[in-house]
Amino acid sequence: MKDEKTQIKQEEIIELVSSFCDEKLDDEYKQLSIKLVEKMGRKREVPFKRGKVEIWASAVIYALGQINFLFDKSNEPYATPDDICDYFNTKKSTVSNKARDIRDMFNMGHFDSEFSLSHILESQPSFYIDEKSGMIIPEDFIVNPMDSYFDEVYAQFEKGEMDNAIAMLDAIEKDNPEYERAMFYKSFILNASGIEDNSSEIFQEFLSNLDDDIDLAELLEDDDEEFDENNPEDLFEIGEIHFYDEEYEEAIKYFDLSLKIHQDPDVLEYKAYALAELKKYKQALKTIDKAIKQAPDNDTYWANKGNIYVMQKKYKKALKCYDKAIELDDEDVDYYIYKSNVYIELKDYENAEKMLDTAEKIDNENLEVLCEKGNYLLQTSKPEEALIYYDKCLSIDDEYEKALLFKAVACSALGLDKEIDKCIEKLAEVNPLLLYSLDQLFEDSDDPI
Repeated sequence: MKDEKTQIKQEEIIELVSSFCDEKLDDEYKQLSIKLVEKMGRKREVPFKRGKVEIWASAVIYALGQINFLFDKSNEPYATPDDICDYFNTKKSTVSNKARDIRDMFNMGHFDSEFSLSHILESQPSFYIDEKSGMIIPEDFIVNPMDSYFDEVYAQFEKGEMDNAIAMLDAIEKDNPEYERAMFYKSFILNASGIEDNSSEIFQEFLSNLDDDIDLAELLEDDDEEFDENNPEDLFEIGEIHFYDEEYEEAIKYFDLSLKIHQDPDVLEYKAYALAELKKYKQALKTIDKAIKQAPDNDTYWANKGNIYVMQKKYKKALKCYDKAIELDDEDVDYYIYKSNVYIELKDYENAEKMLDTAEKIDNENLEVLCEKGNYLLQTSKPEEALIYYDKCLSIDDEYEKALLFKAVACSALGLDKEIDKCIEKLAEVNPLLLYSLDQLFEDSDDPI
């Protein structure tokens, strides 16, 4: 439950986004903005608990704008990143990074079923599975004079001539009408070949020509008066940006600057995680212990201390920390899931199942709990029972991506080809990028537990 201060901040952010939408956008943007703020406010760790309300309001509009083509002049309504930041008197670099955090937080992307405008959803491209290549292809690409060119690209790829296939696609310049199609093919070829590189970015560029990425350096070098080097919250926010960019050494520098001014236990918690990611486990544990000393009844700190022990594979110590977290809050299902995962590592499947059963009793409609129970059953060679849980997830939310992914794997184990096709079709509708994960999941499902 949010404290009074956080609730007041939520109301202030809603008032700000509503004002912007009333003046610059429309009512549908307004309703989506309010919905997004409220969803953020329901998270256990409310993200806008820290930071200026103007920055969060800007980031909410910015994130929604990015997935709804707000910055495309051909769309209506239309606004630029500068329009948003000028209105709220915020810095574009800061807002861009916060918007990215929000999108990552809720897995928001183009044609998002929850946060897309109605006319954007109506224009969503449909896909078909090419029988020859196995690629998922936009239907708009079915008939085209350059089909033979792309057939040759695939022929090169099929022969194992990766360099030739990519070279043919790279030869199509940006001003060519087929450039976006080339990017689409390239993304799938790279992925199918096990090359992660920038295939996802290429696909995102196919979906949008937005050019609003801001380099982190701009934030650090900008002498804008908005940033106050003596404000521990501003320093912490820059540390957060580095943290989420996995630049842990830099993150720690800013966390330390913030801590010199004010010993905030939340900052200590972030620093502890950054140290753990750098495998500096002793320092990480000392740091999280400082946070716990300041707030011994904070169950989250105890759970995160357990997570640091898990990173070291010190499972018994991790279990003790999770037990302390449960003692402080026995209604948080995450802690039972954490314990279950540890028991699985210890091959104590009886206790692993008990933890998941307890979590299910606490909240039998929690999608994460139901999916974890399904995954446990799938791992322990019980695909039929796993299907029951995935289906229950999908009866609550038929677009729950994680359940669709793992249901496909369970159906594969049972030889239910038609059901696999249904899962793939639904994933193509909900989020085509997730189809990238299926091959690896099918491989993993064959491994012994």
